[in-house]
Amino acid sequence: EEGKGTGIGLYMTKTIIENNMQGKIFIKDIQNGISFIIKLPKL
Repeated sequence: EEGKGTGIGLYMTKTIIENNMQGKIFIKDIQNGISFIIKLPKL
């Protein structure tokens, strides 16, 4: 149900990106929602 989440999905996403992919995730509130920026190293 919308609005009833625990945030575990975002935490797991952050963990995978940072620990397994050596990347970073940035989250920012914007006017009509949220902006996610994922930065990954070039291979």
